[in-house]
Amino acid sequence: MTDCSDEQLPAETAAPIDRAHLEYMRLVENMHDVCVLVEIEGAPPTESYRICRSNQYHKTVTGWTETDIRGESPTTLYGKEIGSDVIKNYRRCIAAREPIEYEADRLLDGELETWNIKLSPVIEHDRVTHLVVVARQVTGKKQERVELERERKRLDELVHLIAHDLRSPLNVAQGYADLLEEPRTGGQDSDYLEQVQGALDRIDTIISETITLVKQGNTVNDVDAVGLSSIARTSWKMVETEDATLTVDIDSECSIVCDYERTKHVFENLFRNAVEHAGPAPTITVGQQSDEGFYIADNGSGIPKKHRETVFLAGVSIEGSTGFGLSIVKWIATAHGWDVDIEESNSGGARFEFTNVTIE
Repeated sequence: MTDCSDEQLPAETAAPIDRAHLEYMRLVENMHDVCVLVEIEGAPPTESYRICRSNQYHKTVTGWTETDIRGESPTTLYGKEIGSDVIKNYRRCIAAREPIEYEADRLLDGELETWNIKLSPVIEHDRVTHLVVVARQVTGKKQERVELERERKRLDELVHLIAHDLRSPLNVAQGYADLLEEPRTGGQDSDYLEQVQGALDRIDTIISETITLVKQGNTVNDVDAVGLSSIARTSWKMVETEDATLTVDIDSECSIVCDYERTKHVFENLFRNAVEHAGPAPTITVGQQSDEGFYIADNGSGIPKKHRETVFLAGVSIEGSTGFGLSIVKWIATAHGWDVDIEESNSGGARFEFTNVTIE
């Protein structure tokens, strides 16, 4: 078993094995993570643990010196309650005979901090003789996760509220509106009926887009290289384009790395936005932006500079839009790590530019 007594650091001129020792010591001592070597004597449930060595960052965080910790047990250092929890995790690692990871809250200088702790066993002659403990302070990240989870629950509640409280009466109203249009029921050719249908369609769109915004989340995992021209043309077929025209100015071999289904949603929303707001018979162009990304532009009246940031906010609408379509575009772009900006197209319309896109 390795002796935990003090060791002298070798000089630069020492043997190769000593130089390697010095390099490892430098590496550990300059880590900005806590690193502790624990020696194990005996085997569970009667084993004992003592600290062999810790790095400088551990001493800085705890305020302990080498003399304070060397040869001490977790119970002595941390107290009975925390020490017992530490030993429980030590035993888990010994039983697993492989690294384990967990989070623990520790009270340091009167502040409750959260640490991510990794335990790695050192196995000699088929027995776990030491544990290497590496710990990183993750208090801020834990708080972010808590806030994100709270926000996710709030948004989920919003989705259920919309689905439950709006879908049912919407379906009833839509059904009666459809009946009024049928000739066999004496269909009504009325501007009022048309307005009713339009309002119902608008409610349905708001519901669908809100649910999409919430459920798709802000990360992407399933990515692949997909032809940019193919995405554009496929998405165009999914939109009621009326008299609009699509121009694709992209090398047929140009591909982007993306989540295919979610990226189609970006194109569909921007195509739909242009069809609705770029005037009669608009021309919509999809092009490659050098090796940085791509753009989607139209020849409408454009988006005023004062609105170019706010239109990406959920619920903010201009010219009668639902206020969610562009939020979804922004969310999906961000999930990919892309930047999206609104500029003026060559014809004075809106031009959505996507950069930081991986192009192949």
